[in-house]
Amino acid sequence: MKRGFAGLFLALLLSTAQAAVITEQYTVTLPFASGDYAAGHVFKITATYDNAGTVFNTWFDGSNDIAEFGSGDDTLFQTFTTAAYPNYSVFSNAVISISGIAPLPAGSVPRDVYDSNSSNFEKQVSPLTRQTLSVQADDIFMFLELNTTTASSPLWSFTVVQFYLDATGEPQNQGVTVQNYPGEVPRVTIPEPTTLALLGLGLAGLAAARRRKR
Repeated sequence: MKRGFAGLFLALLLSTAQAAVITEQYTVTLPFASGDYAAGHVFKITATYDNAGTVFNTWFDGSNDIAEFGSGDDTLFQTFTTAAYPNYSVFSNAVISISGIAPLPAGSVPRDVYDSNSSNFEKQVSPLTRQTLSVQADDIFMFLELNTTTASSPLWSFTVVQFYLDATGEPQNQGVTVQNYPGEVPRVTIPEPTTLALLGLGLAGLAAARRRKR
């Protein structure tokens, strides 16, 4: 029995140690038609960030003109810290992906419009309470803000813009914008694979110990 509890305790302990870094999935359903998207269109945004973080960075593209957020030949452009912004409790670099973006028109190619790039999570606690996910990179801009100032009447805003050159070489963009819409954006926390594995081992040990006791 002790071994089972030890395995479970280890799993929970390691889970707690990693709890600051979380992965969440947000489901944004458009309440009305906007830009190039119809009402009811669904975007899914997955974000991994440090929910106790105090720093996020913006980067300049290197000679390859690709946003790598500090990897490759990117160079640091600017650093933001919660120490300089006392109204915020969290600043974190983030890994953000989004599905549901419409394909570009036939014959078009992405158009790089950003030399400085960021992908970040912010949590403001004063004077408003709100959380923001934002990506600015190469040919795309995404912004999702969850305003939880009052639990009874939350608001959310969402923007996605893609920039491209059409088949004739003319610069174009397509996207969607929703501003301050009432309600909540559903989101779930996705357990980290390591945490799941450790917790599973702990529970398996506990079950085995009980079987031995019987």
